[in-house]
Amino acid sequence: MDPIIRLISKGLRTDGRYFLSGGFWLLIAQASTIAASLITAVFFAHYLSENIYGTYKYIIGLSAILTAFSLTGLPQAILQATAKGYQNFLLSSLPITIKYSFGIFLTSLTLAGYYYLNGNATLAIGCVMIAILHPATNLFSNISSYQTGLAQFRTVSNLHTIKSIAVSGASLAALYVTKDLLVLLFVYFLAQALVSVLSYFLLKPTKADTTVIPAKVWVSHIRYAKHTSLRTVLSKIANGLDSIVIFQYLGAAELALFSIATLIPNQIKSSFKNLQTLLLPKYSRHESLETLRQSIPVRSFQFLAILLTATLLFLYFVPLLYEVLFPKYPEAIPYAQLLALAFPASVFHIPMGALMAQKAERSLYQFDIVTSIIQILSLIALTYFFGLLGAVLSRVLTQYSKAILSYCLLFKN
Repeated sequence: MDPIIRLISKGLRTDGRYFLSGGFWLLIAQASTIAASLITAVFFAHYLSENIYGTYKYIIGLSAILTAFSLTGLPQAILQATAKGYQNFLLSSLPITIKYSFGIFLTSLTLAGYYYLNGNATLAIGCVMIAILHPATNLFSNISSYQTGLAQFRTVSNLHTIKSIAVSGASLAALYVTKDLLVLLFVYFLAQALVSVLSYFLLKPTKADTTVIPAKVWVSHIRYAKHTSLRTVLSKIANGLDSIVIFQYLGAAELALFSIATLIPNQIKSSFKNLQTLLLPKYSRHESLETLRQSIPVRSFQFLAILLTATLLFLYFVPLLYEVLFPKYPEAIPYAQLLALAFPASVFHIPMGALMAQKAERSLYQFDIVTSIIQILSLIALTYFFGLLGAVLSRVLTQYSKAILSYCLLFKN
């Protein structure tokens, strides 16, 4: 094995052992997440009507948007502080996590009141569930980022695998007992919250791991967390807006079809982000972007070759995959293939990893604001004129805008 590692290290001009070991465990975590999501979606799509399944996905989509009203940048700050040796940052930031969770709580209750006054008790109760249970789910991101900062990729892999199995297992058990939408939602949100809380208290640093955090370091990372949260509010809303727009424009049944069409492409696309996860601890140790810029072009071409291969494979196998897994949704196949054409644009994770690791806040603000505006405007306009096809095209357009802008921002100087 050592000769192979040395060959890879020499050929790619990088730490082969780090990327092979870390990448292997992150790949295992992603594979378990994809498998769990697929199995759950197959049973839900088969046993629930299009309208019920669409409403179920709509409320889950709402929970993703409402997450924007919390300190979403804190996990990144935890990762970077931990990578620099400040392991106690996780524990010290717990009061701030709780404080900023009130944003989700109050916004969700406000939305619940809106739906209740408009006569939709189902959506109102769903928002109450989000208000009560979703803040606890944020702890999972914190502990995952802490372990990533330690480069404990095996632990991160196990963590995500356990969460995927637990949430999917609980959801399928509930589906076996009842088809009631509110029960299914409650089990989903409760399972996520319980796994997050348990993971946090089992994997948080012990007293032996704690170190005194200099005031300057603390202020710097908390400021970065707040800036990151502020700049990602728009992107969080933009990323979850398609569920809202499709539900309101086209209805629950069309949202169910869209959810099935995007399921596998989304899981594959999220696996590409593992490279950014691997790079962040490494990039965080560099003093500036100058040294990072030298390696970005080579890394980008290497990653692009992988992305193009994945795209061709997916385009070939996706019809068979959907025919076997989702026979009720044959219309989803062309949409899934269209989404796969955006895979090569995931190369933007490399320059974004460098910008995030070096806290290039101005460039990150520009990236999130510009791409979010493109995503929101294209989604509304294209969905209005072309229906579900327009929503899919909006995703492809947004992905390539991210790729172009990320490289422009990295090399603009």
